[in-house]
Amino acid sequence: MKKITALLLCAVMILSLGVTTEVRASSASSTSEESTAAETTEVMVGTPEEKVDNFARDPYKVALIAYEFNNSLCASMKSAIEALAPAYNIELTSDAVTDADGVMNAIETYVLQNYDGYIIICQDEFTARLEALVEEYELENKWIACLNPCQPNGYVSHPGVGQSAEKHGKMVVDWVFENYKDKLGDIDMSKVGHIICSYSKVNDFLIRDEAIYNALDGYGVSKDDIFYADTAVGGFSTQTAVDMVSATISAHASDYDYFFIYNTCDDFGLGAGNAVTTMGIEDKTMVACIQADQVIAKWETGDKAGVDGAIYMSNYLYALPVVTGLIALMDGRATWDTLWPGMRGENDTASTYGVSGEYCTFEDFEEVRESINDRVRALGVEIPA
Repeated sequence: MKKITALLLCAVMILSLGVTTEVRASSASSTSEESTAAETTEVMVGTPEEKVDNFARDPYKVALIAYEFNNSLCASMKSAIEALAPAYNIELTSDAVTDADGVMNAIETYVLQNYDGYIIICQDEFTARLEALVEEYELENKWIACLNPCQPNGYVSHPGVGQSAEKHGKMVVDWVFENYKDKLGDIDMSKVGHIICSYSKVNDFLIRDEAIYNALDGYGVSKDDIFYADTAVGGFSTQTAVDMVSATISAHASDYDYFFIYNTCDDFGLGAGNAVTTMGIEDKTMVACIQADQVIAKWETGDKAGVDGAIYMSNYLYALPVVTGLIALMDGRATWDTLWPGMRGENDTASTYGVSGEYCTFEDFEEVRESINDRVRALGVEIPA
């Protein structure tokens, strides 16, 4: 009874968390206006706000499958899901694999062990194979995508939880334009070069890219003044971002006095920050990024790392709809094509629960982070130090 009471209390308190649910547009409709699921008096099935007695059933056996948890985003997501699992009566197994074959083999192994559900951090390179395997073993209502959407044909075809990619793309540009004068003063904007540091091999990053381009267009920036630093050239890493941003600045330094650099993840934000500090032009740049975990780790040491601002997203709030959405599927209270109605892009056949972040800086990151983490702690979730 104490567990049931605690869970009911947690569900009520989640209502005040401020997690924004965004309609996730597919790449084919990424230029469409962002829309937000309308608030209703009826709580949507599979959301953190829904009141469900998860201890009225036997524990669910769930596997979390991803490429090695060797980057900050995947590692922190793993930590958050592991922290939430006991409160939702889930027995979680985390399985790190090294390639697409490993993902398929892991799923087949857990199918043979009669696992109830799967949380899969998708990569574009294996989603087509994944869908075929899901159909073969009839797992349509037993898994959920995490971090990256399942969209082998360019549209979302299975429920998942991800960033509000379009919103964050616009947000990173807005923040730079709203704050550059505090650092650089009233500069001549015709002397500013704009760099997008991203990764062209993942569709979700392409959606962020397009949102950045659209936002820059809204500020009257010519495409001739925008340069794309693609880390896919050398691999997804901070060092590749250092190399690409440095090369881009060097190639155009004679044409511009300032550079605004928009990074689609914190790995690239740190790379861009490293590049401008090494080149000695930190006082001529604005560096901002989506996601903040690695940046905050630097800031905690007292090193600004050349990064002016980052979008912080608590992975615990991110993990909540992953868990509650999967439970709704395993319970049979929703199906893959009915989960989270209203959160579906124009050309998508399934919905994506989009999670929004808050901007933070070297000066206020502790305040922003603690404000969000306090809400999570109020749910009884222990956040590792």
